Amino acid sequence: MRLDLNNKRVIITGGSKGLGLHLAVAFARSGAKVAVLARNVSKLQESLRENQFEGLAQGFTVDVSDEKQVAGAIAAATTWLGGLDVLVNNAGGVEKYLGITDLADQDWIDAFRLNVLGIVHTVKYSLPFLKKSSAARVINIGSVTALQPGQFNPHYSVAKAGALNLTKHLANVLAKEKILVNGIIPGTFQSDAWDRNIDRVAREKNQTHAEARETETNIALSTIPLGRIGTPDDIAPFVLMLASELSAWTTGSCFVVDGGKYRGIH
Repeated sequence: MRLDLNNKRVIITGGSKGLGLHLAVAFARSGAKVAVLARNVSKLQESLRENQFEGLAQGFTVDVSDEKQVAGAIAAATTWLGGLDVLVNNAGGVEKYLGITDLADQDWIDAFRLNVLGIVHTVKYSLPFLKKSSAARVINIGSVTALQPGQFNPHYSVAKAGALNLTKHLANVLAKEKILVNGIIPGTFQSDAWDRNIDRVAREKNQTHAEARETETNIALSTIPLGRIGTPDDIAPFVLMLASELSAWTTGSCFVVDGGKYRGIH
């Protein structure tokens, strides 16, 4: 067997930058046709032009926490794609980086809406199209904090734990439809969220960006046995594999890709 994604019809959420954008390019390079749902698609379109993938990928503006917007975006994306085989739920994150005593109720609600309801919305409106596919896949991008919370952002880790539970639920209930549902659980990797965390630390500690990056990188490396922060290139192959026929007997699994950071057994 080989990884064959030619003519696969793919939707990726949160794909205007970072891992989502990297995945869009990776799928397109593998021969898939990709619809990217994001709040800001201008950067996406620029990157697609640079990589000469404009014909294989198209951006659709949407906030996945808004059900009405998702319904319209999925309808438009599947029309452009001509159907749907693979849904990658990559959109997620939080706006505020705070501890439990500083978070307002609305921060918790916002985290849930984006990281959990975002998946609920996209799956709900993608199902009619996935049911028509002969090799349907749903792939949810999570976070190692769902399994091993850190010192900050409990609203994020709790929401991601909920998304992990949702992944297992979806795998169970959609198995009868032959729709495979799996998750990827990345550890610390180079991303827009990582950069925003560096900016936050620099402000709070009155450091330069370079000083904060060095400090935070050293802290992160102390928890990663393989001794380096990850990159989107470390994560993308697992997503592509789960989208292919190589994963034909895999559902309800969540793969930790974190350089060994997570020490538990699950």
